[in-house]
Amino acid sequence: MASFSSLEDGLETAPGHLSTKGRPKNLQLGTTGTDTVPFDGFMNGHRLCIHHLNCCVDSTQDEAKRRLQDSASTIWESPCHFAVIADNQRNGRGTSGRSWVASPGNLFMTYCLPMDDVPMSKLTLVPLSIGVLVAEVFQTYVDMSSSVSVKWPNDVLVNQKKVAGTLIENCSVFNNKTYWLLIGIGVNLASHPLQLPVETDALSPAREATCLQEHMPAGSVVIPSAVAFGIDLSKRIQELVVQGELGRGGNRSVTSRSVIQRWRSFARMGENHVLRQTGEKVIVVDVEDDGQLRVLGEDGRERLLVSDYFV
Repeated sequence: MASFSSLEDGLETAPGHLSTKGRPKNLQLGTTGTDTVPFDGFMNGHRLCIHHLNCCVDSTQDEAKRRLQDSASTIWESPCHFAVIADNQRNGRGTSGRSWVASPGNLFMTYCLPMDDVPMSKLTLVPLSIGVLVAEVFQTYVDMSSSVSVKWPNDVLVNQKKVAGTLIENCSVFNNKTYWLLIGIGVNLASHPLQLPVETDALSPAREATCLQEHMPAGSVVIPSAVAFGIDLSKRIQELVVQGELGRGGNRSVTSRSVIQRWRSFARMGENHVLRQTGEKVIVVDVEDDGQLRVLGEDGRERLLVSDYFV
């Protein structure tokens, strides 16, 4: 991973780096608790500021949106990347409005990324790239008997049990002149629910979950703290954008091949899945260069999935 320079290194006025005027201001904590900044630094002139909220929030997605809207009167020379990590959340959510069961000791984080930093041609690759990134980090911690995989587009499983999920939303501020991607990431580190919530329709049965603690190598009793895990993920996400495959540099087709190849390495091709909304059983065939998933339906025909989700 690329190295970061902290503010204490005196880089606020260094050539090619943002001044302190580029830092988001007026981002105040709206809930009882302490707001600390465990990391505030630069990568190639791009600032990353991570806020740790020592409290329970409604959701880190909502907290991030509130902070962005509250800072609408502040003019930034160049919007930095920032992340919000909370100790717990009451109303965490996943895709299609599904609930995310929270308990202390796990990671609840939203990474806020200016959309101007990601070319339009690469936006469809963001979900796959983030899912693979979380899987790659998990792979560095689990024991040899644990199989880390991804479920399209960005769920992470260990031994076929869900351990992490991602929700990507957009947010506009500054009278709709500035747009952000809000990348919400939930990771079961210390604990997990016995099963994930049963959805309202009968087509979506309860799913099994797991946590990192259950897959650490023998003799390893210490798992990373949620804040440490979140800082690591945040740095890796910024690297993907600032000098990696999601940034404005490089050829789109080359980027696509890189993302898809990494995603395939964690995917379980040829397996049967059930579509959440219809209950149809499909077989995963492959993923396209633009991030769409090719599946074989019950009618024997192949088709592409864009916004469908698996149970």
